[in-house]
Amino acid sequence: GVEETFQLVADVVEVPKDYEMAMEAALGARLQSILTPRSESAINAVGLLKEERAGRSTFFNADLMDDIKRQSFHVPENDPRVKGYLKDLIHVPEQHQKTLAHILDGVVVVDTLQTALQLRPALKGYSFVTLDGDVLSQDGSLTGGSSEGADSGLLKQKREIKELNLRRDESSGKLALAVASLEKLEA
Repeated sequence: GVEETFQLVADVVEVPKDYEMAMEAALGARLQSILTPRSESAINAVGLLKEERAGRSTFFNADLMDDIKRQSFHVPENDPRVKGYLKDLIHVPEQHQKTLAHILDGVVVVDTLQTALQLRPALKGYSFVTLDGDVLSQDGSLTGGSSEGADSGLLKQKREIKELNLRRDESSGKLALAVASLEKLEA
C-alpha cells in the first residue's frame, strides 16, 4: 500500500519572491512532481494509479539520487549579471536537500539571455534561467517570451496564500482583542 507521506516539489521549496519565475521556468512541470524517500513507495503509488485509472505522476526518489558529480564553476561574486546557482538561492528542508540539489544541479540564474549566451561556451552542460523566466537549456534550446499570464504561477499563488493566511490570523487576533476590550467596557 501507499503508506508514506508524499510531498510535491512545490510544497517543500521556499523560493524568494525575486526567484519565483526563474524557479518555475527552470522546473516547469517538475514542480508538480512527488518527492518520496524510497523508490518502493513510488512503485506502489504507480501501481495504485494504474489500478484506479487515476492518471500519471512523476516521482523523485531520494534513495535513487546519486551524489552530484558535476564539476561546478565558481559563480563570480563581483559580476552582478550572475545571481548564482538556483539551488543555492532557495530554501529546502534538510530531508529533501539531496533530491532537490539533484533536480536543480547545473541551473545558473543570470540577468539576461545575453549573459547566458556569453557564459555558455565556458559552461557547456549548464542551463541558464533569467529572473523573468527565460531559459537557455543545456541542450541549447531557448525558451522565453512575455511574462504576461506567468503572473499566476504556482509558487506566487502559494506565497500569496501564505501571506493572506498570516494576515487573516493577525486580523483574527486583533478582532479577539477588540471584542475582549469591548466586553470589558460593557461590564
